[in-house]
Amino acid sequence: MFKLPDEWIEKQQEIYNLKYITYQGKKIHVSELEDRSVTLEMRSQMRMNSYAQEDLPPKLNNEALIEKAKQYLGECNKKRIPCSTYDEALIHNITPELIKRLEEFEEKLDVLKNINSQELFFFLEDGLVNAGILNPNVTGYELLNYLKTK
Repeated sequence: MFKLPDEWIEKQQEIYNLKYITYQGKKIHVSELEDRSVTLEMRSQMRMNSYAQEDLPPKLNNEALIEKAKQYLGECNKKRIPCSTYDEALIHNITPELIKRLEEFEEKLDVLKNINSQELFFFLEDGLVNAGILNPNVTGYELLNYLKTK
């Protein structure tokens, strides 16, 4: 049976032990943070080393992740035209587009969060009637049953 060298295991444990963040005067291991729980405000108050920084992206909420990606993009080498490597294309073409789409998604999500359930219900009803999927004389109960079957 294959066994990893003890030195390698010790080095991995040493690295794991370095992944601490100082937040509000407390030392927290990065693994203790919930995924997508770190906001921009929280992130601005955190201090950490590169080991913790490497494991932080899954812990950032979308807003904080977008800002961190923009910050990192600003530190990258300038774009050559056309991009001559996959790394350059990922940095200069793909990532900015992903950021743009995530920002658009977040904006639409914010709009939806501000719509109350009755407004959403009427919006769905109007859309389904206008699309010819539902009869204009349908009752709210019938609409709910229709939505449950889809």
